[in-house]
Amino acid sequence: MGLALGLITFGLAAAGAPSVRAQTATIFQNFAGTTYDQVSGSVPPDTMGAMGVNNQFAEFINGSFANFNTTTGTLVSRVSDSTFWQNAGVSSGTLSSGISDPRLLFDAPTQRWFASEITTPSQNNAYLVAVSNTADITQGFKGYTFQANPATGSQNLFADYDMLGINGDGVYIGANNFTSTGSDVSSSILSISKADLLAQTATPASHLFYSNSGGTTGYLPHPITDLDTPQANGKAYFLSGFNQTTVALSSLNGPGANPAGETLTGSGGNISIASNPEPPNAGQPGAPGSIDTNDSRFSGAVIKRNGFLWGVQGSQQNGKAALHWEQIDPVTKTVVNQGFISDAAHDYYYGSIAVNAAGAIVIGYTRSGDTEYPSTYASVGKLGAGGVSFNAPLLLKLSTTAYNAFDGSPYRWGDYTNTVVDPTDSTKFWTIQEFSDTSGHYGTQITGIQVDAVPEACSAVGFGLLLSLGGLGLVARRRIAKVR
Repeated sequence: MGLALGLITFGLAAAGAPSVRAQTATIFQNFAGTTYDQVSGSVPPDTMGAMGVNNQFAEFINGSFANFNTTTGTLVSRVSDSTFWQNAGVSSGTLSSGISDPRLLFDAPTQRWFASEITTPSQNNAYLVAVSNTADITQGFKGYTFQANPATGSQNLFADYDMLGINGDGVYIGANNFTSTGSDVSSSILSISKADLLAQTATPASHLFYSNSGGTTGYLPHPITDLDTPQANGKAYFLSGFNQTTVALSSLNGPGANPAGETLTGSGGNISIASNPEPPNAGQPGAPGSIDTNDSRFSGAVIKRNGFLWGVQGSQQNGKAALHWEQIDPVTKTVVNQGFISDAAHDYYYGSIAVNAAGAIVIGYTRSGDTEYPSTYASVGKLGAGGVSFNAPLLLKLSTTAYNAFDGSPYRWGDYTNTVVDPTDSTKFWTIQEFSDTSGHYGTQITGIQVDAVPEACSAVGFGLLLSLGGLGLVARRRIAKVR
């Protein structure tokens, strides 16, 4: 039986504005994904997955590419991530230094899956990009290799934390570049012709834009996945954290089918947000050590829906790790709605957001605290004339064991998750989240959530405030090397 939630809400609404209709939220499917012990994978898993058609949910984490039947919740197939790339035609030599940071999207307009990952030599690494042969994930992929920083004098850099986005013209990857000593020196954007990938052209047209971190693109420029119908052509957006009170918006202008003709446009003035401090490490019961919540970068996919951009950042409220969500108008470069998911007793971290065309919102995340081990949750909300209202956190998978990831406190977690709208039914959402399993290692949980508007109105009792404050310096930290 599913669990239906009532009208307890938290979020954001303007004072005196009409109340926002809440959502009923029913869990209609809930099953285990992959655990560390099943694949002897990496820490962290970099939890990623997407929902396609044919009742297929694909999970892509460090060490594993798995396909699940969403009707039964059963595993259909699983291969290592290196086997996935070799099956797609990438040479074993390219993979010999290691691979990391998997990303996966299902593109409904083209009925294709797109995947990316990075190779992990100490410098001069590559992006791996793949497109599925059909909508059926069992029919395989075609893979490509792109040097991450081919410009003269930049081959000594390491491109880290690849982020994947799609619009009508192109497939895009954003990353930050580090020196061999770990200094964060720049950001880069790879633009690839979507038509060339779909046609499986031998050498797809691509172009790399390279800029100073904190300058044109900000820190870790995250490509936007365009979910509007039709998808935008000729412009691709990128959103990044800039400092504690602003985010940076940049764009590629020009025909994505011919990336060499594109031009990169900077933010031209950053977008003010509510004060967004760096998140502290998360707690768990007893004294097993804290959990690394990373920083205030955008995690999961950043999306465009009904012309607006939506994303989730790590943050801090009440001295605890929190999530800060934002709805941004890319034309006026303003925040339309924003708020925090937080409370005084828990830490919230590694959030991911999905929004359907009717304005239903689901944010999936991990929650823990002094009385709760790392467990998976979602907040279900609704966008309306009065703003955004969220129900109380919906428990997806309760953990009963402290997390211990072998590498010492704070233990690595994340580095991201994903939440998506079902491409065959927009009232259904799917989220893949991470929890501490019975062995004290990580497990992943895949959950289907049905949302429907209810006629009763509710008030938006809020943690989110619309603020416009002065700037503070960017706090960016080098990611700790993964344990393999």
